[in-house]
Amino acid sequence: MTPATAHSANQPDAKSKGSALHEIVAFVADSDTEAALEGLAAQQQAGPIHTARGTVRDAIRFIYKLSRSPRLLIVDISQAELPLSEIDALAEACEPSVSVVVLGERQDVGLFRELMRLGVADYLVKPILPDLIAPYLAGAHPRLSSHSNRTGKVVAIAGARGGVGVSTIATGIAWNLANRDNRRCVLIDLNPYGGGIGVQLGIEGGGLVDALENANNLDALFLERALTQHGPRLSVLTAEQPLDTDMPMADKAVEALIQTLERQFHYVIIDLPRLPGSLYAYILRRAGVRVLVADRTVPGVRDLTRMLGLMDDTAGRSILVLNDSRPQSEGLAERTMIEDTIGRPFDVRLAYDKAMSRVVDNLGEPLASVGGVFADGVRELTNVLSGQHGKRRKGWLQLVRGR
Repeated sequence: MTPATAHSANQPDAKSKGSALHEIVAFVADSDTEAALEGLAAQQQAGPIHTARGTVRDAIRFIYKLSRSPRLLIVDISQAELPLSEIDALAEACEPSVSVVVLGERQDVGLFRELMRLGVADYLVKPILPDLIAPYLAGAHPRLSSHSNRTGKVVAIAGARGGVGVSTIATGIAWNLANRDNRRCVLIDLNPYGGGIGVQLGIEGGGLVDALENANNLDALFLERALTQHGPRLSVLTAEQPLDTDMPMADKAVEALIQTLERQFHYVIIDLPRLPGSLYAYILRRAGVRVLVADRTVPGVRDLTRMLGLMDDTAGRSILVLNDSRPQSEGLAERTMIEDTIGRPFDVRLAYDKAMSRVVDNLGEPLASVGGVFADGVRELTNVLSGQHGKRRKGWLQLVRGR
């Protein structure tokens, strides 16, 4: 179905501003439902609402245009041939903070249970009753709070030693997820004195220190000021503190920041500097996915073994990356020897790229976007991380919880 004219209570120009902020977005199949939603939203002063005639696929296309997702998304599956498949696809567009209410035309207990399993807030049969939909519009329905534990995936990227390309790899993963997979990502450089992420992305600004100092009071407006945008779906948190100042980062502040961000983004990518200590170990253990990067040196192999020891009996995945960040020469360990030493194979090998390795920190754009054998390897790594290697698409709850 081609979507008809869109309407927005309190925002009459929404049709021409697809990226405007909308608290509520609704795509429905009939004019009666559309009018009912607009009337109730206006009556309750529920905030900016965008309504349109259209399908779940239309809703997905619209969501991709928004700079920030709505708090409530209402979709109509009345004319869907494969409703569960379409709702599952919707999970690819919506970050964990979005609550979804599905409308339909038939009473079906089996369909209701399957939709609940996929993580939607509710399934309502049309014609919708004001008493049933109004609490969702007002943000006061009990089921909204019961779905607030959905979270995105926290990914920590750390090196077995310095200079193995952690910032380049972290930037490449985040760029791929945001620009090729259409996932909403936040990339955090936890080096308070300035790492390589800002340079590689060609951005200036910080925000990390302010975010940590106000970690327990982060609202949407504060986050908007603290985050630096690199395109519509990639946000960045960095810092450049003076080199002669102490900048301790409290474990509790970092955890509060992560908790806030994982409710707003599909992926929270953390470039973890090599500063061993309690916070370093905590983030590695806390992350749902750990990307551990090593080179072929003996010190790197020894420290990779020590890092793996930190994760004994820890939940989550550890993805091992061998980065050939320098040309092959005598004295470097063979891959098979390293794998025998650490007791497991590497998941991904990143090939040495002579041309790009000389200019990566001067491009002002991520190496993954430029192309070459290294960029191809980072794309493969991103696929391993996100589960894109031929696996069956996961359900909503699995996606947002990173299972």
